[in-house]
Amino acid sequence: MNKTIIFLFARAPIIGTVKTRLSANLGKKNTLKAYKIFLDISINKLLNLNKIDKAIFYWPPKSKYFFRYKKSFKFINAQHGSTFNKRLFTSFKTLFDKGYKEVIVYASDSPDLPKQFLIDGIKKMKKNDVIIGQTKDGGYYCLGLKKINLLSIINKIKSSQSDTAKNIIKRLESVNCKIYKMKKWYDIDTKKDLEVFLKKNKLILNK
Repeated sequence: MNKTIIFLFARAPIIGTVKTRLSANLGKKNTLKAYKIFLDISINKLLNLNKIDKAIFYWPPKSKYFFRYKKSFKFINAQHGSTFNKRLFTSFKTLFDKGYKEVIVYASDSPDLPKQFLIDGIKKMKKNDVIIGQTKDGGYYCLGLKKINLLSIINKIKSSQSDTAKNIIKRLESVNCKIYKMKKWYDIDTKKDLEVFLKKNKLILNK
């Protein structure tokens, strides 16, 4: 059994429920198209990582969308909990309880993140307690932990804030955690973010 696992933490592509900030400008249908592109790229990126187990934790629990990938992932589980932080905690705990020693979450909001960033982060888990990949808006695209109690320490920090990653790092440093900070990248929350993504990757979102 591998001791390291990386999991995608994502919503199922259901119209009107994903990337709501984008939909204000794009409309619900085009936002859903964009989100499916994000998912496809993110999933393929994980599948191209070698010598590491992969999982998906999805929301909402009733969705069957991700079951199409069940042959490619070690686990495909629903998220459980009434808030983002609770769902993230239970997802980490599920994998630690299965015997993994290093558990890493990857978000689908940074689909064109270079795969090498993840490879480097996974390697750095060996000599660090935590790895974190910060996004340019203050959040994070990746978080890796060696102990579930570390997540308990940061579980009350508000997500999706301009200082979320900074507060996570500050809190973990206060308990003497050894942290590896991965290279920063952007995530896609606004129309401008999406335009950058489409241009960089030579993609067209059909109207």
